[in-house]
Amino acid sequence: MRTSFAGGPLLSFFRLALLGYSSLALLVVQIQAGSLLGSKARGEKSDNGLQEQLRLHVIRANDDGLAVVPQLVGAPSLYCKKDFEEQVDAIFLNAERWASKRHESGAKSGVTTVPFLVFVHGGLNKWKDTVGRMDMVKAMMEDPSGHAEDVQYPVFMAWPADPFDSYFEHLFKLRRGLRDRGFVKKTITIVSSPAVLATDVAKAAVGIPVNLAQQAINLRDRIAYRKKGCTRKWLLGDIFQLSEAKAAEVDREYQHLLRRGEVHLTKRQVMEMRGLDAVTLPVGATVGTFHQGEVSTAAWQIMARRTRNLYIPAQTFEWIQGEPGYKHIEDRVPAGSFLTRLIKRATEARAKGYDYQITLVGHSMGTLVLNNFLQSEAREIVESHSLSRIVYLAAACSVRDGAEAIVPLLRACGSDNQCSSHLRFYNLTLHPFAEVSEAMGKHLLPHGSLLYMIDSHLGSPRTAVDRTLGSDVNVMAAINQFRLDENSSFLRFGCFDFEPGTVPMVHGDFSRVPYWRTSFLEMKERGSQLAGAEARKLQSKVNLRKDWLRYEQGR
Repeated sequence: MRTSFAGGPLLSFFRLALLGYSSLALLVVQIQAGSLLGSKARGEKSDNGLQEQLRLHVIRANDDGLAVVPQLVGAPSLYCKKDFEEQVDAIFLNAERWASKRHESGAKSGVTTVPFLVFVHGGLNKWKDTVGRMDMVKAMMEDPSGHAEDVQYPVFMAWPADPFDSYFEHLFKLRRGLRDRGFVKKTITIVSSPAVLATDVAKAAVGIPVNLAQQAINLRDRIAYRKKGCTRKWLLGDIFQLSEAKAAEVDREYQHLLRRGEVHLTKRQVMEMRGLDAVTLPVGATVGTFHQGEVSTAAWQIMARRTRNLYIPAQTFEWIQGEPGYKHIEDRVPAGSFLTRLIKRATEARAKGYDYQITLVGHSMGTLVLNNFLQSEAREIVESHSLSRIVYLAAACSVRDGAEAIVPLLRACGSDNQCSSHLRFYNLTLHPFAEVSEAMGKHLLPHGSLLYMIDSHLGSPRTAVDRTLGSDVNVMAAINQFRLDENSSFLRFGCFDFEPGTVPMVHGDFSRVPYWRTSFLEMKERGSQLAGAEARKLQSKVNLRKDWLRYEQGR
């Protein structure tokens, strides 16, 4: 009896304790479940907000240049003409509403100015990079720096520019500039891919001596620079010396036209760079040499093809009208037609009291897209009186192609007082030392920026004017292509300082600088310092959203 009496209260105590712990555990589970549900709901709300932001600020294209839905995740679906027009109209309406609110808050009279910026990214970009740029939208529309005149409504044009995906298309989908779309032809293309790969590798191996010679030239150019600029000019190639002479001549006659950069390196920084070069040179000269071979050339050619497809889709020439395959594309629309619709909207909106002021910004290969547009729509652009600025950042197009797109437009604009009063063309570049010394692949690949590679390996320029416009050396050597005597009032050429710790210092930095700011474009302050301050301020914002990372990790 004593035992049972003692055990009774003890057992009851344990039962009460177990019940209490169970209730507590159930409460914790409910709280966690509610937290998870709330987090999921907030995540879905955030996803929806980001998706809407993409719809109002992104025009997206597929490999063939056709407009696709800018959806956050998953394979994008093709737009039909009606749906694409709805998205474009939504963008214009949103921009005009935003401009109207700014106009009302400023208590201004007259027309409502709609500052509208279109940014076309360059090669080596992925869709997630465009998603990351959504964090720049607020800064561009509100301008936290306090310069109200520099606010812009941004639209980002996204096209598939991944080098691995581009080479995959070269291997398995494309032959002789055409994509085989029938089952039998597709099969033959896929079966032949090992032979194509073997040929590319063989060409890369055979080209090693030429690539090593190019690396030796690159090393010579890098050695030619010391801490206070170029003091060993006798080492530099002829085009470097020609560009310096032309720049000095132009600067004497047109002082407002050029902004020249300098090299700011301490002796210690020079020694560190030389030491790192010595350590990584064996890898770059062996394994890294294949990076300059046929595989990279093929990827570059496919990316260049895709920039052309944005304006005239590949299927236009690959399907016969009336055949079954043509029906697949007859209700589709090229993504590049957004630019044409923008000019048309600007013309029509003027009667409604809206004055569009358009800025076109092309980075690297994005300039190839803008060249096609400017050449095709020059008359409409001038008549719309809406184009305010053309900005080329480290342009991957050739000097010849850039001049052929820009000069006729400026000439036509020069005879139109309303157009000539505000249109400006900015061509901004890295310092020549930055071009030759950029270290790719964690210093394990040969030195030189993407533009340096295009000039040396990928593009095979036939003349000096076929070299890239985004290289300061190239554009200064061939600057007469821009008819300075006729167009000097429209033109601005800027070369940034080479100064460690600031941006832009490498080719990819141009997508992160405040290219919508007039003070940045005019380089009224030290260009690299201004760009660095702004870029560091924005860099904390320009990160991929947690939503995207969650999807990437397997949601």
